[in-house]
Amino acid sequence: MSKPSPISAETVRRLALALPQTVESSHFAQPDFRVRNKIFATLPRAARVVCLKTTPVNLDALVAADAETFSNEWRGRWVRVRLDRVSAPILADLLFDAWSLVAPKALVKSYRASRE
Repeated sequence: MSKPSPISAETVRRLALALPQTVESSHFAQPDFRVRNKIFATLPRAARVVCLKTTPVNLDALVAADAETFSNEWRGRWVRVRLDRVSAPILADLLFDAWSLVAPKALVKSYRASRE
């Protein structure tokens, strides 16, 4: 299996902002992505990573599957994803999952229905 091409911060930004009602903001002087002022993704300044909201179960599964790509960012609630080791389709799925954790349930349901 070949290694994916490195994903840029601009690709993360494009994928995140494609999700309904997402806006870019910042905290601790680093870009983040929010829906209704709830953060679901951050782009740390110095690293080629994205940090995504997740569940402890998903975090454990990701780290167990590939600890080189995924790591625990903050007490089992956020996953750090190395952009040089993840594919764009996987990243898009992870961003959607993170967005789904903070977006209003009716918005998530409506968006899912629009994609089927």
